[in-house]
Amino acid sequence: MNSVVLGVQMIRMLISGAILVSLTSVANAERYSVSLTRKDSNLYQVDGQKVFVMTKYCYHYGYGDDAVIDTDKREVFFLGYSPEKCDLEMILQQIG
Repeated sequence: MNSVVLGVQMIRMLISGAILVSLTSVANAERYSVSLTRKDSNLYQVDGQKVFVMTKYCYHYGYGDDAVIDTDKREVFFLGYSPEKCDLEMILQQIG
């Protein structure tokens, strides 16, 4: 199977078994320091957790990269040698 088909299947599986964390409430807006690993195009996993971050137009190829998620600005800031800012689409938590 090609990687595009596998990527689509992975996203469908994650969405079917995930809870969407609401990012629209300003009252819950926060910044989170995390370590992210790229799993697919615009899909990153918080290292050591069943939490996934979906981005939009993000081309950062990270493995265990330090990052800050800003839910108020809906942005992901990758830190380190090549800092990059990406648009935050949604955060998913895998169930089971």
